[in-house]
Amino acid sequence: MAASDNPVDRSKVKVCVGTVSGPKGLDGSLRIRSYTTQPEDITSYGPVSDKTGKNLYDIHILQSTKKGLVVKISGIEDRDAAEAIKGLDLYVSRGLLPELDEGEFYFSDLIGLDAVNLNGSLIGKVKSVDNFGAGNVMELEMRDGNFRSLPFSLDVVPVVDIAGGRVVVKPPTELDIEDAADAMETG
Repeated sequence: MAASDNPVDRSKVKVCVGTVSGPKGLDGSLRIRSYTTQPEDITSYGPVSDKTGKNLYDIHILQSTKKGLVVKISGIEDRDAAEAIKGLDLYVSRGLLPELDEGEFYFSDLIGLDAVNLNGSLIGKVKSVDNFGAGNVMELEMRDGNFRSLPFSLDVVPVVDIAGGRVVVKPPTELDIEDAADAMETG
């Protein structure tokens, strides 16, 4: 199987807590879209970083609006610098986030889990879960090395078993994931 058999070390996972939407004014202020339950909580975890973790940013909230937060970020002093980081995703270490109640999970917790069909047969691994504006999407790396994107909904992913290291996938009938998995097992 092409998908990695190594479990993900969740203590090293970074979780995206926001995205820089763009500049606001000339002084380097920015709009950011916060993904935390309460948008202002994005500052609760200390400095945020880029995906690599090499560049750290302190966030100071100036205003909360319907379009997101207006903030100052350390090191961003003018509109050109603000424009240069437009689209930057902001991360914190998974270990800094609050513990969740039974049955709750962060999308980052799903990465690396086995994806199995309703019969329990392995069909791939979860590579990512994202929301690009039209709903949550889960990307799987299939056993043959190809990638498939599925809606991440209760109908398509009826079981999320973090402790068991798996998600159960019931793809929509228009996707032939089940047939492809069955063919791999018999072929």
